[in-house]
Amino acid sequence: MSKSTWGFMRLEISSDAPFLKVERPLVTTDEFIGSTYQMEYLIDPGLLHPGRNWGRIAVKHRFRHWSSGACALHRKWAGDTRTSGAAEAGGKSPLTLH
Repeated sequence: MSKSTWGFMRLEISSDAPFLKVERPLVTTDEFIGSTYQMEYLIDPGLLHPGRNWGRIAVKHRFRHWSSGACALHRKWAGDTRTSGAAEAGGKSPLTLH
């Protein structure tokens, strides 16, 4: 995420999908390095169903809301108990906070 304003901000970060876990549900501008915050999330392979798993990460500020989609692909091969997970961003650009 990047911010284009100065001053203190408190952001609540959440996910609407059980398999998609945000690392820090509460972030303030103290965690930004310059104007950038590297948001990290985890994909729990144990909660994926076969095929594409869609979710959304939401960022909530007192006056504004932003969101970005995410998709995790879960493949299972016949006769094989292993699974493969891959993540791809559903949004076209990083979140910019104004």
